Amino acid sequence: MKKQLQGAIIVLAFAAAATASGTALAQSAGVWLLKAGVNQITPKVKSGDMSAPALPGTKADVRSDT
Repeated sequence: MKKQLQGAIIVLAFAAAATASGTALAQSAGVWLLKAGVNQITPKVKSGDMSAPALPGTKADVRSDT
């Protein structure tokens, strides 16, 4: 009986923590949030021949389109 009560308390504690963490991430009304960022992905890949079922000697090339 004592172990069942301890288990129930642990489950309730985890449920309360999960509920509280969701409200901690909320934004209050009337507050403006501005985020900006710039990313550029420039792959530099050198690979060998492609595997089957491609034709022997087939190669793939990955380039940046920016």
